[in-house]
Amino acid sequence: MADFRTYVSQLIDEDVRKGSPKPGMIHVGFTFVQDGWVNAYLDTRPNASRDGEWTTHLHPKTLLPRPDWYEASELSNLRELVLIGTSGNESQEWTANPTRQNLAHILGEFLRSSMSTFEAEGVFQPLVGPRKLNYCVEEFTALYEWPIDPEIAKLVESLKLSVQDSSPDIV
Repeated sequence: MADFRTYVSQLIDEDVRKGSPKPGMIHVGFTFVQDGWVNAYLDTRPNASRDGEWTTHLHPKTLLPRPDWYEASELSNLRELVLIGTSGNESQEWTANPTRQNLAHILGEFLRSSMSTFEAEGVFQPLVGPRKLNYCVEEFTALYEWPIDPEIAKLVESLKLSVQDSSPDIV
C-alpha cells in the first residue's frame, strides 16, 4: 500500500512545514460502506483521545480514496474473498467470508500493521522526534477499532448477552 505510505508521509511533511503544534495522536479512520476511503487526522489537542473527533475533520480533499474496498464489500454473493496487500516489503494475503465484519477486520489490521511499519521505519520522526506517537485505527461505522477500548468491549459483550437472553426458544 505504497499510496497509503505516501499519503501519511505527505500529511506529516505538510504539518511540519506549517509549524503546527505536535500531535498527541494520529487517528486513522476508514470505511468501505457507501464509499471507500482512508483518512489520517493529526490530533493536536493536549488531551488527544479516541473520542470521534477525527470524524469532524473529514473532507473530500483529506481522504485517500479506496473504491476497491467499497466494491469488495458489495461482493456478498461470493463464498470467499481473497485480498492481497503489502505493508513495507511484506506481502500479505487474507481469505475470508465477505461479511462486513470480516472485511473491516482485514482492512483494519492491514492499516494497523502499516502504521506499525511506518513507526518502526521512522516515518513519524519529523513530526515528534524521538518520542512515541500514539495512533489508533477505527472503521467509521464502528466495525473495527484498535486498540480495543476495554469499556466498549464490555458494553458490546453485555449487549450480546442481552440479545441472546431475550431471544425466543425455538422448538
